Amino acid sequence: MTISLAASPDGLSGSIQVGGVDKVKISSYGLVQMPPASATPAENGDMVFQLTSNTSLVIKVKGSDGTVRSTTLTLA
Repeated sequence: MTISLAASPDGLSGSIQVGGVDKVKISSYGLVQMPPASATPAENGDMVFQLTSNTSLVIKVKGSDGTVRSTTLTLA
């Protein structure tokens, strides 16, 4: 797995890439995350966002007891 940082030529924006794919974009507008269609928190206290469709966002959190709990948000 390759993790890299990329900056725009003007230095005003950039991205964090994993395997050549943008995962986070950084610009003057702020930080933008591109969540995958499926994700599972690996360690206790981890939280992941999962964009399952154009109208559904899932948030998953792994508690201190090791249990993954989730909620689904319907987007308008």
